[in-house]
Amino acid sequence: MPKLNKRRSLGRTYIRKRWYDQRVLSENESLSEEEEITQNEDDYVEFIRLVDKMKIDDIGVLFELIKDKCDDFFKEIGALRATTANRWANTFLSGSFDKFINEGRGGKHISSFYDVFPDIELLAKNYSVQRCAAKAADFDAFELAKFIDEQFYMLTSIKKDSNDSLIRSVKSCRLDLRRWGARFESNSQRPYFEGHKRQDVVQHLTTFLQHFLPRKDSYYLISEGAQPKWQIPTVGTPTILIFRDESTFRSGEVSAKRWLYDDQVPFYSKGRELDEEQHIDYIERSASASMHVGFDAYFDNATILTQFERLFKLLEFKECFNNHKIEIIVDNARTHSARNYNLSDFGKGISTRCPVDRLQWVDDKGATQSLSCYFQQGSNRGKSKGLFEIAVELNYNPSPKLKLSELRQLLAHHPAFQNIRWSCCNPLSTQDDIAAALVKAGIAIFAWKGETEEEKLWCIDQTIYFADGEPLNAILDDGCNLTRVVHEKYLHLTDAIHGCSEETTAGITKLRKLLKNKKLNVPAINVNDSVTKSKFDNNYGCGESLVDGIKRATDTMIGGKTVVVIGYGNVGKGCAKTLRGHGAKVIITEVDPICALQAAMDGYQVTTIAEACKIGQIFVTATGSTELIRGEHIMKMRDMAILCNIGSGQTEIDVVWLKANAIKIENVKPQVDIYHLPNGRAIILPADGRVINLSCAHGNPSFVMSNSFSNQILAQIELFTKKGQYPIGIHILPKTLDEEVAMAHLEYLGIKLDKLTPTQSAYIDVHPDGPFKPIYYRY
Repeated sequence: MPKLNKRRSLGRTYIRKRWYDQRVLSENESLSEEEEITQNEDDYVEFIRLVDKMKIDDIGVLFELIKDKCDDFFKEIGALRATTANRWANTFLSGSFDKFINEGRGGKHISSFYDVFPDIELLAKNYSVQRCAAKAADFDAFELAKFIDEQFYMLTSIKKDSNDSLIRSVKSCRLDLRRWGARFESNSQRPYFEGHKRQDVVQHLTTFLQHFLPRKDSYYLISEGAQPKWQIPTVGTPTILIFRDESTFRSGEVSAKRWLYDDQVPFYSKGRELDEEQHIDYIERSASASMHVGFDAYFDNATILTQFERLFKLLEFKECFNNHKIEIIVDNARTHSARNYNLSDFGKGISTRCPVDRLQWVDDKGATQSLSCYFQQGSNRGKSKGLFEIAVELNYNPSPKLKLSELRQLLAHHPAFQNIRWSCCNPLSTQDDIAAALVKAGIAIFAWKGETEEEKLWCIDQTIYFADGEPLNAILDDGCNLTRVVHEKYLHLTDAIHGCSEETTAGITKLRKLLKNKKLNVPAINVNDSVTKSKFDNNYGCGESLVDGIKRATDTMIGGKTVVVIGYGNVGKGCAKTLRGHGAKVIITEVDPICALQAAMDGYQVTTIAEACKIGQIFVTATGSTELIRGEHIMKMRDMAILCNIGSGQTEIDVVWLKANAIKIENVKPQVDIYHLPNGRAIILPADGRVINLSCAHGNPSFVMSNSFSNQILAQIELFTKKGQYPIGIHILPKTLDEEVAMAHLEYLGIKLDKLTPTQSAYIDVHPDGPFKPIYYRY
């Protein structure tokens, strides 16, 4: 073969220098003897960095590089072939931007960099998976680019110049991550720090640091550096500091979005690593031990401390650790709040904006459903679906001509896009596992067990406005908590609220005060006085849950004890009947002569609180009023008397007096305190004087609560479908709806009804299908 001319030889030399382990030759082409010599000489020349530019003095040299083998050359360096590039250039110039963006632009691209350095690609991918699976979400494409840069210079032994740019750009690394199967999504599972910095959280963090910093010389510490060593305490009592593994105390580091791999999900929430069995694993004569606190990832402090006590009893400490202190740090934040999304956050087409990875909702059968917002396979894998495709998959069969606003209107009533924001009515009543499950179903929950009064009000405030900035337009209340806050702080919003429904005696009392003082600005439906609520939830439900709460809190025997029930309304009647069924001697106190007479006719002793306080062993307040059990009564009570509230709030028992006059307050278990009095006696107070069935147990049984909640939903439907028809005031649901609720619960209990004959119907002037009683009938 003839010898290569000077230009062609020079061009080949540049190619070898830039792509040192590849040769741009045809299969049947061989190097000349002269070029082979040149190549061998090149092996001893310093390697030219990839970031260097080629200096070409003659345009002919560039021509020689691409002449004849233009497409092969482009393929080798990972570029589009000439015909493909021409086609996409024409597409772009013609203005077909959507097509240009969404299509593959020439099919699969082969990255020339990774063809040359396949080992770096493998290392980079493994590094990405590892970093994406880490707890702290600070990994990004720039970090990957820096890693690749370090690996390149390490592999090639080239000295990096401080002015050199990155070997692989951040944009290319972002594409690499997508190609390797990673996705960049909102971190919706970490909502605690999203959108707010609560003042109490900041204060607690400050208190936390102020505790440790002055004591730092008392702790066993580990020195920094390549070979860390233990630093022995030098001041005070030597202290061993124990952190729970995988603690989420560093959750503030988590950003709004992060890179994820499906098979390498990062550790998100505490409890993920805990097993269902509640026991401790300990390997004898070793430092290996683990404890299992249960399936519920959100657990109370008492459970944690109890498990640690059990663990330490199993561990065998060396004698050198005598007289040491042990401090345990466990992040136990129990705030639940879902990441909110709204239809306005979604775009219409493929690859348009999408705020969440999945839609989740509860269908009409109570089952949790979900739909991915991103394509999982095919040519659009990893791209957002957009509202049009979502509507198709939700079986709405939308027309392709629908505008974005029309799509949003079409989907507005689907449960996946229904907005509900929930806060608690009682600081101790929230069941954290239930709250967490509701969050998983896509409902925004602002509640956790053990809220302070300040935290409770903060939670209520979070329910006023939704993620899209729109305020609430309906109120479903328990205790008039949300209604009161709206009328005190957000009165300007009441014009847009079509009504509220209230289900408690205490809540109705507060609503009546608002109405009497002409401060009620919305129509309200009194769910509490629906027969299927007050005669079932209040009576049967409270009766059973009261005893459940007393036994869980105190483990006391009810049979044979004297129990004083203060109030003989619907709640008092149910409590007295259940307590008597457990063998208690029940005494009733009342201010209402009718209720007092009813109690006497039912066989109970009726007397005053002043008399009953001397002989009672368990006291139950059930009125919804205030200052029922006061200091003068408490000082006359028997030693270790139990004070319970099942009426309302924290007002029925004078807890303030107890705290001010007790010489010692002893916490014996979660939510159970013993108050030691100056007279030498003691009083047991569960739930800090709050309602015992919600605070110390799980509230009323679900079957009877189904009656109440059915009334709540019917009330909301009534207010929504008849906007403007209910004037401002307090209303009661129609009798037909009350009977409809009862009818819906008969089949479960196996109840069959007789039917009025035409003669009977005419005789008593009642329609065969009801309503069967007039509105004034007292059941």
